[in-house]
Amino acid sequence: MKCCVFTRFVYELIYLDSFIEHYVNLGFDKIIVLYHDIVVGQVPTEYKEKVSLHNVPNLGNQLPDKYKHLIPEDIDWVLHVDSDEFLLLHKKYKDIHEYVESKLAMHPETNIFLFMWSWVHKYDEQNQYLDDIFRKYKKKVGNRLTEENKKNKQNEVWVKSMFKRSHLDTLYIHCPSMIYGYYMYCNELIVHDDENNNKIKSLLYKNKQNEIGFYQDVILMHLATRSMKNALFKSQNMHKTQVKKKTMTNQELLEEYLETTNLHHENEYDIMSNLKDFVGYKIEWPMTCLKMNDIVINLEDFLRGQKYKFLANYKEKYYSLFEDSIVNDERMQLAMNKVINRFNIIFIE
Repeated sequence: MKCCVFTRFVYELIYLDSFIEHYVNLGFDKIIVLYHDIVVGQVPTEYKEKVSLHNVPNLGNQLPDKYKHLIPEDIDWVLHVDSDEFLLLHKKYKDIHEYVESKLAMHPETNIFLFMWSWVHKYDEQNQYLDDIFRKYKKKVGNRLTEENKKNKQNEVWVKSMFKRSHLDTLYIHCPSMIYGYYMYCNELIVHDDENNNKIKSLLYKNKQNEIGFYQDVILMHLATRSMKNALFKSQNMHKTQVKKKTMTNQELLEEYLETTNLHHENEYDIMSNLKDFVGYKIEWPMTCLKMNDIVINLEDFLRGQKYKFLANYKEKYYSLFEDSIVNDERMQLAMNKVINRFNIIFIE
């Protein structure tokens, strides 16, 4: 049996090394990277045999299905995640192969494994090992908050998938459609989906106490905010096919605010309020997640150690290559630093 990770790195080179190491440590046989950037991507020498890096145009959410043919035919299982999503596997399983084999022994017809998200946010620029980030920052249940859910008092959790390559039909961002229909495994629950719904993004659950059982074997850590700087950078470079609300709300007003405000005298709360107005979702969402429940786990049972830190050493030089990026504005940097010093502490355990 062979397992691979299929991912895209669009303007995210500085996170590549730690991502590769993390999934190699889990025993994945191959890591396939759809790569788009203004600089040539480099893979650490010791991992070159494990990684296939393919230069592609930036097609946003259309990329995975467009390039699914790059998944080798000898691959059995494909974990499809983004570059800020890290599967944590309980150490009672030696690697991803042992996990799959143990579940297939009980549920041999499974063709999709669903993994539940946990939200993690950090505003600061500290460069740490992933294990230390997951130790240090609050981990929240990966709930999907919608007006409909509030109205109906429903609970819903985001999921991503690992699927059987030979059954793949269309590769969507969260969960693919399958040629032979769905037989999905998630936390000892076998999920049969309505055949008319071919874009599974999340699962409904009834009771809050169910959250305790979500992360017994596997956690999909979504490091949704890597830093405030990265959140701004991403909001300015969101592709038109991606989630529209993640795009910067009003860059013109943000630039005007930086130009006309004495940021040395502006207090952090007013800066934060304006950033939430002018940047929008990428700054607001971390605060919203603080209202969610903590995940209930012994984290040390999932951590396997790393050699590479989260950010590559050339991170500062990388951002400077984007001359028009607002993250390079000295006034923006002052505003970010004031907010980080005041607000980052609330994301720390």
